[in-house]
Amino acid sequence: MRNWLIFGRLWFVAVLLCGLAGLMPMAPAVGAEPCLGGPGCWTLFPLGDGLALPVYTSHPLDRPAPQIERAVVVVHGIYRNAHQYFPQITAAAGLEGLRRKTLVVAPSFAIKSDDRPRRGVGEVYWRRNRNWRRGDHSASRPEGRISSFVAVERLLTQLGAQELFPNLRKITLVGHSAGGQFVQRFAVVQALLPALDDVRVRYVVANPGTYLYLNAQRPTVGDQGFALPYQAARCPRYNRYSYGLERPNWAMRRVGEDILLARAREREVILLLGAADNDPGHKTLNRTCAAALQGRHRLERGLLFKAHLDRFLAGHRTRVIQIPGVGHSSEDMFRSLEGRRAIFF
Repeated sequence: MRNWLIFGRLWFVAVLLCGLAGLMPMAPAVGAEPCLGGPGCWTLFPLGDGLALPVYTSHPLDRPAPQIERAVVVVHGIYRNAHQYFPQITAAAGLEGLRRKTLVVAPSFAIKSDDRPRRGVGEVYWRRNRNWRRGDHSASRPEGRISSFVAVERLLTQLGAQELFPNLRKITLVGHSAGGQFVQRFAVVQALLPALDDVRVRYVVANPGTYLYLNAQRPTVGDQGFALPYQAARCPRYNRYSYGLERPNWAMRRVGEDILLARAREREVILLLGAADNDPGHKTLNRTCAAALQGRHRLERGLLFKAHLDRFLAGHRTRVIQIPGVGHSSEDMFRSLEGRRAIFF
């Protein structure tokens, strides 16, 4: 009888532990083989102060992985579909034969209205789509608030931890569309992170709808020149953040304009543009007056922004790579030979 009682107690404890495990986010499996997609790749990255950022990750972020030589952090677009962006990058890594040596991380920036049913305790979220992609603070909650830029800085600091990833030598931060807007702004305001002193960091900005301009001048029609827009009186917000430097948010103010210009000059940025992303009527294209002053469509806006840097920011390290035949598709951009070279090499 006593043996049966002991067995029954052990059985009860086992069932209880299994039940609790089912309530907790599943971290990727330990080992050299990467997680390539699905809910098993999802976990919560702790940000401190009771806050956490949902991420998909191909390898655990808190366990030593000496095989990792490069990391790719990919930022989703307005549909907040990190679960789709994540396997797109792991598939691209597979085409290069780099899955085992590459850590892929896809953070998920939830918004208050649309993503409420999926949020757990402590998960940060933002009020609107425009808030997370410009570095605004998350929505108020008992645990506190955090800028989306600071959240990614803490993620990058984790990747730079020598005790976890001793052989990591390169990080690429890549975003498409709204994610490209995030990466372009983040590149010029990202704080200096000592953990990354020996790591090469590249920013790949793919098909964003708008850019952060570094002065009040905008492209003039037809001649590739720049001037204060004559329509400015009818578009008084055209140079406000996140289109320009006026009325900056907290993330911009903490840096200051002089430092911002220096970082815009020194950081390695690739504008990855689909040569067929040239539809002025695309359903998700920003057509406000502030956006329209940057060009008619995404391809033109990217080329004109590069011309703006050439004119006003001598010595910058931003270059353009066009992908023939590709429109506004993150999957096609990332799987292309040009996209893979920009992301992994």
